[in-house]
Amino acid sequence: MKERSSSQYRPSGKRKPRMCTSGAGIGTERLWRAWIVAGLGLTLWATPPPPLSAAATARLLRRLTMCSRPGALAGVRLEADESWTVAGAERPSEVETDAVVFYRGVPLELEQTRNRRALSAGAERRQARAAAAVERRIDAAAGAGGKRLLNLRGEIWPMARLEAQFVWRGVRAERGEVKLEFTPRAGIKPRSRVQRLLSRTAGAFLVDAASGQVLRGRFHNLAPVDFGAGILARFTRFAGRFALQPAQAAWVLREVVVEVRGRELWRRIRGTETMRYRVLGPPDAAAAPGRVR
Repeated sequence: MKERSSSQYRPSGKRKPRMCTSGAGIGTERLWRAWIVAGLGLTLWATPPPPLSAAATARLLRRLTMCSRPGALAGVRLEADESWTVAGAERPSEVETDAVVFYRGVPLELEQTRNRRALSAGAERRQARAAAAVERRIDAAAGAGGKRLLNLRGEIWPMARLEAQFVWRGVRAERGEVKLEFTPRAGIKPRSRVQRLLSRTAGAFLVDAASGQVLRGRFHNLAPVDFGAGILARFTRFAGRFALQPAQAAWVLREVVVEVRGRELWRRIRGTETMRYRVLGPPDAAAAPGRVR
């Protein structure tokens, strides 16, 4: 094979001819330019909207609620199916049914059956005492001026306390909704089991901007959570989602799904807890804000 001299690689000073001089080639070039322009336009169109100002986010937080009309819940009852499925299993290993009633607008779950068997008389008495204790906590929180109360695994929190637990960032979404993203606020010392979990939790709520009604949300842990220096329990992962549904001009839970990995003492925990709620009675979707999705 004949070698080329170095002079053959030097520029000749002549203009390089165009590679596409036919009509088809020019059309292809224009088509590529059109695709590039369209791609840039799509990129600009898909750019997320700017976040809400700190003042607008604070105003929305003051209206934030899990139920915008708690007084409408006096006659509402729910039935819940709860199950625990071990990771990798096809069927739940534990199932139970709960009745859900509302006291001062706060939900109370009362177990009805466990693994398809009715509770014993002793279990019913213990549950009744526990429910009475939660009602007293609700009375105490309401008497102290607490508003928009939440039942977090038996702990009663005013919404203002939950708001103070996190740093919030609001971003406008579709159809008059706002996504409220939250991360743990630094410097808060956990005073309970629930607060210790929340101190390592981040996520987002989708909220109706007009009423402050939470429509659905998701959450996940940022780091492992230890109890008793990791001796009593250690949770390496928890993540989940929840959604609400309208009922009698108010809002109630529709579904909660939580994936958990960790251990309590020597018992390994790895699975998913699923809770699905049914309204006993026709839901009134027209009277509630937002949409159910």
